[in-house]
Amino acid sequence: MRERRLTLRDRMEDRIAGQLIRLGYGVYARAALSRLTGQPMLAARGGLMDVTYQVFGKLGVPGEQTDAQRD
Repeated sequence: MRERRLTLRDRMEDRIAGQLIRLGYGVYARAALSRLTGQPMLAARGGLMDVTYQVFGKLGVPGEQTDAQRD
């Protein structure tokens, strides 16, 4: 019998178990397990906003912090 080849999706699903979180189509972020819930959470210091700026920057979408975020 022929061995089934793993697709990228299969490989990513294996890694998502505790290392990556899928944020959107083709967008993944590093994950860490929460000490409180034991569930995967973003491992970025700036949280979701930091990840958002990084993704937009890679896509060429301009963005800047608001005055409230800078303070």
